[in-house]
Amino acid sequence: METVGKLIAAALICCALSLLLRKQAPGLMLGLCAVVCALCFLTGLPFFSPVLAFVRRLEEITGLSQAVFAPLFKTAAIGLLSQLAGTLCRDSGQQALGQTIEICSGFLCIYLALPLLEMVLSLLQTMIGG
Repeated sequence: METVGKLIAAALICCALSLLLRKQAPGLMLGLCAVVCALCFLTGLPFFSPVLAFVRRLEEITGLSQAVFAPLFKTAAIGLLSQLAGTLCRDSGQQALGQTIEICSGFLCIYLALPLLEMVLSLLQTMIGG
């Protein structure tokens, strides 16, 4: 809970500084936002370790291969990073670019899910007897 408070405080300070810098130095404002976003991301990174440990345990218990879990993590990472990049683009006034990043990352996520979808299709064919 303490970490969330720090992240919110950093974001609010960044917003206040951005309001002050908006007219005098818009480029500096975007740079400040990017740095604070990176620091927030790095602050949250240690919380990923227990999730990864849980997935490893899940792999051991279920016997499923890394081929099942890797696309899930890659898709989640792409979604989070593209959302951040899109927001930064919109903050700099490039709405179309931000939207394009998010759309293209959606296509990439679907592409990454294809191996899982093929496994499901194969399982269905086996169950149906085809």
